[in-house]
Amino acid sequence: MNKRTKLLSLVLICALAVAMILPGTPAEVKASSPSFSVISIEDNDFHGCKIQYSTDGTNWTDITSTMGATAASHLRIVLADGYEVAGHTAIRVAGADVLQSNLATFTGNSGYALTGGSEYQIENIQFLATGGNGGGGGAPGFNGNCYIAWLDGDTFRYHHFTGLSTDNSVNYFAASTVVDDVTGANAISPTLTSNNYEFLWDSFNPADSTFAALTSGAEKLAYVKDRDNGFSIDPVGAYDEANAISTNGDRAFKLTIYNDTPGNYEGITVGGDGTYSLGSWAFKNNTIDVSGTSASSPKEYDAYVGNESLTLAANTQSATITAVEPVGVPAKAVTVTSAGGTFTIAFHSNYYDNVVFKITDNAGGVNYLRINRLSMRVEAEPGTGNRVLALYYPSAKSYSNYSVLFTTTAANGSISSKVVSANATGYDADGNAYANYEVAEGVGLKKACYAIPSDAASGFSVTVVEGAMSSTNYPGTLAGRSTGVTFTVVNGQLKQVQ
Repeated sequence: MNKRTKLLSLVLICALAVAMILPGTPAEVKASSPSFSVISIEDNDFHGCKIQYSTDGTNWTDITSTMGATAASHLRIVLADGYEVAGHTAIRVAGADVLQSNLATFTGNSGYALTGGSEYQIENIQFLATGGNGGGGGAPGFNGNCYIAWLDGDTFRYHHFTGLSTDNSVNYFAASTVVDDVTGANAISPTLTSNNYEFLWDSFNPADSTFAALTSGAEKLAYVKDRDNGFSIDPVGAYDEANAISTNGDRAFKLTIYNDTPGNYEGITVGGDGTYSLGSWAFKNNTIDVSGTSASSPKEYDAYVGNESLTLAANTQSATITAVEPVGVPAKAVTVTSAGGTFTIAFHSNYYDNVVFKITDNAGGVNYLRINRLSMRVEAEPGTGNRVLALYYPSAKSYSNYSVLFTTTAANGSISSKVVSANATGYDADGNAYANYEVAEGVGLKKACYAIPSDAASGFSVTVVEGAMSSTNYPGTLAGRSTGVTFTVVNGQLKQVQ
């Protein structure tokens, strides 16, 4: 090799090395590495705020434009004084937003650790003045107004709501009063599914030229549903019901449109489950529509197993409840008393971790509600993606007060059981690492995590015993009837079977 060839080779090697280490150069995405992409930026003026990524958790690169898949280990947000992240800004993995529930972690010095092998999609980047009217981000950024848009055949209709309450109470509207703003008639159908309606921020402008140029109702609804356009409100766990449409308003407000034709909507408010609550339930709507249900297909409501007393009462838009009866459990396991239209349910045994109730009203309606009494769930650990069993228990207790028994069934039908010890370290709801086996979580609870045995990857059952087990002593059950609480794979994820 002559000197000229050697020199050219050296230059090429140096150029490649520089390209690999320059901070602004996106890293190559490997299949086993976490990555992110920037789908949309709603406002290019970040007002001094920053959104950044890192490949090592130490050196940070600013994100200033849309980007394709880029390898990273962490994402971080730096807020300027007087500004906050818009509520409709989202960082999604497998469709679920992790930003709004982990803001404290994203805005911390170390940022948010990405899970190995996952791709995170950043949508609708926008920073708003604190207390502004940009919509989203909870009550401080919400001006009390919103729209609902819906399809009536192929006609696009919309209605403007104003003066909504943001104090965590539900804003109720009779469907017959939610009429098209253009015609003053054509009321919304309260039986629409989410494919045919959308709640929109106040920034929606029906006179916008791009929107107005669309010809069909389906095109217009698709336009306002598109998160890139910034109008769509995240419902945050709200669901379509038989005779009601509702939203939890991206944590800024709650709104329900109900069927006000007598004998249809039956709204039940569940009370008494605030003593213990998982953090992810902080904004759930505790009023649910039980109309159109049956014993084999009841409405479901999740509550922590330690809430041993719950109340049921019809809301003022519904027929009055006359009877609540537990179905299929011993008389002494669950008792019901009533006073002034409110029914108090007392659970006397944790063995019964889900119970169906028959609800009769004074209009002759008979409906059913199943209360799922939960104490555990499968979670993915940030940074590793490892799935663990998270056990929740009263904060006055310790992880050492419980024995966690996994039961698995092999392909040949043989059954095996083993007691699994708590992991010494884990992550809290904000993605922060903890040590010493447990961490405070939610309301009145602690959490400890347990490695799922390798032979339980496709499904297992768990019994949680309150104390140390022995051949002669069974001290009692926190959770799990028969062989225990069962988890099985649904759409690639371990889900609890009720």
